[in-house]
This record gives sequence, C-alpha cells and structure tokens, in this order.
Amino acid sequence: MYYPFRYIRVFKRSSGISLGGRAVHERFYVPDGIRTIDCSEPIIEPQPSAREWRVRQMKYIPLELKEMAHITWAHFWRWIVWYNLKNLLSQIVKAIVCSIRGLLTHEVALPWSYNVIFFEYRIRSMMANAAEWRRRRRAMGVVTTEAP
Repeated sequence: MYYPFRYIRVFKRSSGISLGGRAVHERFYVPDGIRTIDCSEPIIEPQPSAREWRVRQMKYIPLELKEMAHITWAHFWRWIVWYNLKNLLSQIVKAIVCSIRGLLTHEVALPWSYNVIFFEYRIRSMMANAAEWRRRRRAMGVVTTEAP
C-alpha cells in the first residue's frame, strides 16, 4: 500500500541537509552538489504497534489547529469539511482495494488495525478543526447562530 518508501537515511550534519518547511509532513532540503546514493536493497523498518501508531498520529491534530489561518465559511467548507471527508473516503477505498488485492495475490497489506487509525484521525481532525474554527470566529466577534 505504501511501498516503496524513499527516505533520506544517513547524512553528515555538516552537509547542509535540513528538515523543515511545515509543522506537519515536513521535508528534507538537500543543497545542490550533495551526492545521493540510492540503496537498491530494501531497508525494513519495524512499524510501531497500532496503539503506539495511534498515539503518534493523534499528536498532529493540535499542530493542525495552530496552523489554521482563516475563519471564513469558504475555509470551513474547503479545508475542514471537504478535505477531511475526501481523504477519509479515499483512505477507506484504498484500504478495501489493498486488502482485496492482498488476499487475491497473497501480498502484504496494511492491517485494518492501522487503517482504522487513519479513519479515526480524519474524523477527529474534522471535529477538532470545526470546534477551533467556531471558537476563533466567536473570539473575533463573528456570531455563528447555526451549527456548522
């Protein structure tokens, strides 16, 4: 489902490679002239338990709330409702397709205990962002009579 992974694994701190860009899904920045080597052998990294993975994933929700920049209705519908519902449905379809493909071809698929965490994250993200959006609107003096 998520293979192959391409990650920067080993580098000298003095090379100028840095990590940043965003609070969530940050990226490596590699300066020009840095030689990269593509390792043809897979590096298998053990995944944390589903319980550990859930704790790790849920830590991103407060980061999302800090990143909220707008309190308009357009922002609410586009980024809080539509974005989360679209990704939730996409993740559900992808999980089902990968599970069926795994059964038919005997390939490894992400266990459902992990997929459920992604589904939960999307729902919790939508609810937390909606509550924060509403709180910020009230703090700015924008009265919202109907529930979003």
